[in-house]
Amino acid sequence: PVPRVRFALTRARAEIEDELAALEAIHAGHVGEALPCAPMVFREVERTFLKTYAGQLENPAAEGRLFEERPFEPAPFVRPDYLFETGALKIYRDILQKIGERAADAA
Repeated sequence: PVPRVRFALTRARAEIEDELAALEAIHAGHVGEALPCAPMVFREVERTFLKTYAGQLENPAAEGRLFEERPFEPAPFVRPDYLFETGALKIYRDILQKIGERAADAA
């Protein structure tokens, strides 16, 4: 979210705790995992970057690389199909209304 909304969410955390818990429960059934990118693409991007900017790199990783050699870890994400769950959009609308980002009559 934009900084204004992020700040409003942080400030209103106590008032929206029930809604956030309900969203967490909905999200739990829609978690997936994905690699950030194909390893060969990542290595090619690194090679291209180093070819261009290697002389300006201040603190390279071992062997002059841009990144340390590590296995890729899948990143968790919430698939957007959770929005089709009954009540998910209403919960979002309620949160936006409570933090002052949506008028009551717009719901």
